[in-house]
Amino acid sequence: RLRSLVCKATSAADGEAYALRRVEGPPAGAGELATAANWIHFRHPSLVRLLDVFNEEGPDEIGHVRKASYFVSEFYPGAVSLERAYFGSTHPLVPSEERLWAIALPMLGALHAVHSAGAAARCVTAKHVLLTDEHTARLSSIGVLDAFLPERSLSLSALQTLDLQALGGLLVAVACQARAAAAPDAVARSMAYMNVSFSPELCQLVLLLLASPSAAGHPSVHDAVALVSGRMMTRMSQAQAYTDALISELSKEAENGRL
Repeated sequence: RLRSLVCKATSAADGEAYALRRVEGPPAGAGELATAANWIHFRHPSLVRLLDVFNEEGPDEIGHVRKASYFVSEFYPGAVSLERAYFGSTHPLVPSEERLWAIALPMLGALHAVHSAGAAARCVTAKHVLLTDEHTARLSSIGVLDAFLPERSLSLSALQTLDLQALGGLLVAVACQARAAAAPDAVARSMAYMNVSFSPELCQLVLLLLASPSAAGHPSVHDAVALVSGRMMTRMSQAQAYTDALISELSKEAENGRL
């Protein structure tokens, strides 16, 4: 299991704030670091963009200076992980249909982009999905496992199936407010609860995501997106309306001479 420390860092080059992750232990090799660096050129609104990766000496958790690997990514003030929001707080968020879709749709969008590019995310967990505001989820820590735990025994389609199953399990865990709700011995009870608490459309999506490969092939992210295409279109319309409202307000400020 990888241990890492994430902090806010201010760049001496441009004065901007970034999220800096130091992975504890021996640094990644040059080849593995180069593989992780491929993500620097990948952009999607539901991914926390990786900006730089490098090996350098720096203080660890107890102050010893050692060489380690660092990952620099976009910084979102006030962002919290799903782990903290739903499981690690004394006042956790209460899962609702709207909140579950606010997780599912951005993550499907991110996985659709990643899988269509011939890659796998490998980091869909409650700890790595961030809520940058109440209705916006983004996937973080992309590329870290590629540098430290490269997967050479599984095919790409198998890794992509694991991404989908991880998302399905995450939705079940949040819906049931229990980390182990998607465990093999608990998933039937969890789905029974979801069937009476949430919409059939959401439950169908979760079942598709959790499905195991069969003789007919692996369920794909394209299948999942097709299933919720109506929701996707609604979300896109809402995003466009929000953008229009922001532009309208900006225009008013410009006309008033405040900008």
